[in-house]
Amino acid sequence: MKPEPPDDFLAEASSEHLITIGRIASSWSAFELMLDEAIWAFTGLNREVGACVTSQIPNVSRRLEAVLSLLKLKEAPDLILGPLRKFVQRTNELQIKRNGVVHAIWSSGPSTRKTYRMHVTARAGLKFQFEISELKNLKALLSQIKDHTRKMAIFLQHDCANWRKP
Repeated sequence: MKPEPPDDFLAEASSEHLITIGRIASSWSAFELMLDEAIWAFTGLNREVGACVTSQIPNVSRRLEAVLSLLKLKEAPDLILGPLRKFVQRTNELQIKRNGVVHAIWSSGPSTRKTYRMHVTARAGLKFQFEISELKNLKALLSQIKDHTRKMAIFLQHDCANWRKP
């Protein structure tokens, strides 16, 4: 059963929801910066010049493809490339979830005391509906993004650093 739309489409979502959404956006931006810095390091670009280049790359998927291509160019072993390919798949899954949160319309239903997200997607069929959003699900996504960022940091700082070819 589809949830009814909130009482007032423009009623602001709960502060807790909005704060968590902001933290999701900020955590994802930190992940993007980490990828930018990896690209700068692999290409030998300083921050200023590198930022001019990577700021033109539209999303994390493209940044990861750049990292993968640079590692292949530098003849990284499969021991490095294999796990990175799996990491790219997980990143794409998280990016879809993150986009669904950050780009959604959020509102509340004063009579229901629930927070709603307008979910619009045409991926594998049209979905155009309000969904009740549980704060615990947003917090779980935030935790997954932070954990994913830590894994990328470990990969870059240890795996790549131990192998790095000039």
